[in-house]
Amino acid sequence: RKALPKTSPRIVVGAAFIGAFTAADVAASNLSFVYISVSFFVMLKSASLVFILAVGTLTCIERCTVRILFAVVVISGGIFIASYGEADFNPLGFALVLMSEVFAALRWVVTQMVLHGGKLDSMQAVFYMAPASATTLVPFVATLELHKIDALNDVNTFARYLLMVLFPGFLSFILLLVEVQLVKE
Repeated sequence: RKALPKTSPRIVVGAAFIGAFTAADVAASNLSFVYISVSFFVMLKSASLVFILAVGTLTCIERCTVRILFAVVVISGGIFIASYGEADFNPLGFALVLMSEVFAALRWVVTQMVLHGGKLDSMQAVFYMAPASATTLVPFVATLELHKIDALNDVNTFARYLLMVLFPGFLSFILLLVEVQLVKE
């Protein structure tokens, strides 16, 4: 069994922030579905690169050129037009999606800072992110789902739930691994 290489506290703290931002993104996104439709969510979530550019520019990781700014304005305008006519507009759902996008932007900016400044590979980065992500999600789960946990006392229900969660969880893990690898390159 191979031990993890020694890493600087900067990388460990950065990975913890990445994990926390990932969890906050997931929690806000999932909670928004209580208030808004999936189609409205998808329209709003498509603005994530606007937030990534804004946070990247503020942290001096990305340069904001006129060409990029034009693309962002076109995207923002399109999203505004698309969301303006939403029949079931809910301000709380809208705010949750925007918060999710801010968390996602912070996650990718910090990911870029950590991976380009350190000697972590993608798997190690995900390994360091996971505990912070899980720890950040625990209060959300305890607050919103604790009253439903007793349903898992039945073995059949627990087995169905486990199967329902394992496959999407595995796919999410692979997706995160690929995303981290793309940011690293």
